This record gives sequence, C-alpha cells and structure tokens, in this order.
Amino acid sequence: MNTVKKILISVSVLVPVFAYAQSRITEIILQFVFIFNRLIVIFMALGTVIFLWGVVSYVIAAGDEKKTTQAKSYMLYGIITLFVMVSVWGLVAVLQNTFGIGEPSTPLGPLL
Repeated sequence: MNTVKKILISVSVLVPVFAYAQSRITEIILQFVFIFNRLIVIFMALGTVIFLWGVVSYVIAAGDEKKTTQAKSYMLYGIITLFVMVSVWGLVAVLQNTFGIGEPSTPLGPLL
C-alpha cells in the first residue's frame, strides 16, 4: 500500500509538469515558425533585389558579352532564390496546417 501512495503522489506532482512542458514546446515551435517566416520574407526581398540588379546590369551592358553573361547569371540566381523561398514558405505553411500549429496561414501570412 505504501508503494501505491508513492506512485499516486509522484503522478499527481508530475502531471502539471508534463502539461507545462507541452505548452512550452508549442511556444518554442511557434517562435521558430515566426522567426522562419521573417527570414523567408527577407530572403525573398534579397532575391528580388538580386534579380532586379541583373536586369539593370543587362540593360546597361547592352553590347558587352562578358557583362551580359554576368547580368544573366544574377537574374538566374535571383529567380532561383525566389523559387526556393516560395517553396520553403509553402512547405512551412503545409506543415503548420497539417499539425495545427499557429494560426491558419494566408497567402500573405508572414507579411501580416
């Protein structure tokens, strides 16, 4: 009987700890998602700037083969960056909706 009392006391003491751990894990995951969404927006802006830099460089370099090749590579890197960031953004939104973490995502989720 003494062992049963010890087990009941242990369980009654540890249950709130487990409940707190669950809310703490959820808070950590939400904080990670918040930071990740902000980083995606920053990298998307960076990809846009790189792409536009390539377009401007291409127009300015109008006949120089070496400069137009470099400008084309800037445009390609910008497009690849945008594609990867939009893909990651979509993956994060799918994971959020799948596991029910955070608020339902909107098309402009990280911007709001």
